[in-house]
Amino acid sequence: MSMINELIKRSLPFLIIALTPFTASVNAEDELIEWDVSGTSSSRLRYITQKDQTLLQKHISLQLRAKLNGGWEVIGVGSNGPRFNSRFDRLYDSNKENEFSDANKVIDNFSLRNLYAQKQVTQDLKFQVGALQRNKGLKSITAFDSSGWIDGARVILNTDQLGEVIVTAGALGENDKTNIWERDLDLDYVEIRMKKEVFENYTMQLGYEKYDGTNFISFASNYEIEYATESVLKILTEALYDVDTDKLKASVGFAAELGKLFKFLPQSVTFEARHNYISDDFNPRGYNYPGGFATPDTPGHYNTFVLKGKFDVKGKNAFSRFMKNTSWSFRVRQEYVTDQEVVEFNFTKKF
Repeated sequence: MSMINELIKRSLPFLIIALTPFTASVNAEDELIEWDVSGTSSSRLRYITQKDQTLLQKHISLQLRAKLNGGWEVIGVGSNGPRFNSRFDRLYDSNKENEFSDANKVIDNFSLRNLYAQKQVTQDLKFQVGALQRNKGLKSITAFDSSGWIDGARVILNTDQLGEVIVTAGALGENDKTNIWERDLDLDYVEIRMKKEVFENYTMQLGYEKYDGTNFISFASNYEIEYATESVLKILTEALYDVDTDKLKASVGFAAELGKLFKFLPQSVTFEARHNYISDDFNPRGYNYPGGFATPDTPGHYNTFVLKGKFDVKGKNAFSRFMKNTSWSFRVRQEYVTDQEVVEFNFTKKF
């Protein structure tokens, strides 16, 4: 069985890459099947001040969708990365004797992370089952990483009174079991969440989570500030509270659409700043699974700053075509306790 799993793991990237140029529509026994393949390739340069460490990292993600005429859709996602909340592998590490010793892990760690079916039952009801992708809603530092999974089922219901209601149940398991064929399917996670615009421009999200026997209350909100009828600034808050141990992970900040505030900038440029806090000895739910910067080794306060945008290259030459669907981001994390800073630049191409 392990040999079969390894064969699937190694062959999946090449199989999907081979299918990438094609979209197929097949009529089999009056049931239309549509295939669509897409992906991303990201390169990240990261510098950690306290360690005087420079890292060059790589992430590749490939997604295959199959749409059935009966309303069902099957989605598979393959990606590299060593853990649930780490989708980048190192091509270069300045602090190692052989700086390029880990470069082969980009291929070695490529695995099928998500494989699930979903159906839009009605206009207001969707059902998903399998190795699901994350659905973070308004959450950010407390949300599951975009490359993670929940092996189980999810129901999404839109209502007039409560807004969007999501119920998810399944298994998170060990955060280093990235391949769906190797993960244990022991139920250890349940979430019930509601999101609603409670008044104009203010959206609130409230949820209950149970992870590995521990109870959590989650909260997140966005308040949009408009200028000339356009949303240009969002005030962001979120928190994950461990009810059983009275521990907290929280964040407050803002996100600004710089391209709308300053006309000399491209429309796609945004800036986000947050002040974050995490209690000492917080549950692994708070640092083994969320995305973004890893939680600091020493709990306490830290800041994050993110500047991102898309390359706006006009023209019809080869370079312009290559730069289409290409984005960039520049991020900084400042830790108060350790006086450490992490600076990184990320370049992402969608295809």
